[in-house]
Amino acid sequence: MERNKMRKLALAAAIVAAIALPAFAQKGSLNVKSEVFKEVQERDATGVLQAKTVPAPKAAPGDSIVYVTTIKNIGTAPADNVVIDNPVPPQLVYQGSYGDAKEAIVSVDGKTYDVLSRLQTIAADGSAKPASSADVHYLRWTLNYSLKPGEVATVSYRALLK
Repeated sequence: MERNKMRKLALAAAIVAAIALPAFAQKGSLNVKSEVFKEVQERDATGVLQAKTVPAPKAAPGDSIVYVTTIKNIGTAPADNVVIDNPVPPQLVYQGSYGDAKEAIVSVDGKTYDVLSRLQTIAADGSAKPASSADVHYLRWTLNYSLKPGEVATVSYRALLK
């Protein structure tokens, strides 16, 4: 029982940290906002199960968590080459990304970014092994277009709470 309470407190801390530490975006007139949701299954009026995202002040192991980062150009000039970085808290296992940018590239060490299939980690015996989604600790999106004044872009990723 005490262990479960500690996991919930750790998740709450991770969620607060993720919201408090906005994603990195290029210098300039960009407003960056991060929000955390969890995915729940609810029955609609006809009784069919539908996935829905709701704010996630609390979550339990096995819950699907969705991080949404919104970038708004609040300046008067277009923003080019916008790059958004997001950490993946250690209590989560990365499941995938989506949004207005091309697919996120990932990092297992915070230094090297690439598609997951090209990354490696070090096994317990010291040998290299292919990285898995559980090894992902950072995400990076690059907008492949100019963000015009007033325009908004959104990127998201889904993760599973350990």
